[in-house]
Amino acid sequence: MDNEKLLIGGVIVIALVIAIPIIAPMLSKKDQYDPIVDSHKLQQLNDAVAQYGRQFGQYPPSLHYLVPDFIDEIPVTSTRLQFQYNPATGAITNPSAPTAAAPPSDDQPRRRRGGGSGLSPATEGMTGLGAAQELNY
Repeated sequence: MDNEKLLIGGVIVIALVIAIPIIAPMLSKKDQYDPIVDSHKLQQLNDAVAQYGRQFGQYPPSLHYLVPDFIDEIPVTSTRLQFQYNPATGAITNPSAPTAAAPPSDDQPRRRRGGGSGLSPATEGMTGLGAAQELNY
């Protein structure tokens, strides 16, 4: 009886050792933004829109017009959102992609982040002066 329990426990441990490395990545990456996967899907959609445009002389009214002649199905982003499509311009955007920070507007002063002009970090490190200060700017 004790040997049977030990055998069953051993089989369970071995099964877990094998299953956890296989299942864990599937669970942890769920709904995480993956720029590489999304860029491939976006390229597929852009190619299909371009093919549709060449064939019909206009952009498709929606991405659904691409199925099944130009793509098999409409892909979704890595975070399971739908790509956004503008039929007037043919532009496709990824709502999952992080947006770039806006540059400072003209009414906001631009600040430098540390150092001189950025021309010579080595000079700045050796002298303690930025290149702009060395040149009396």
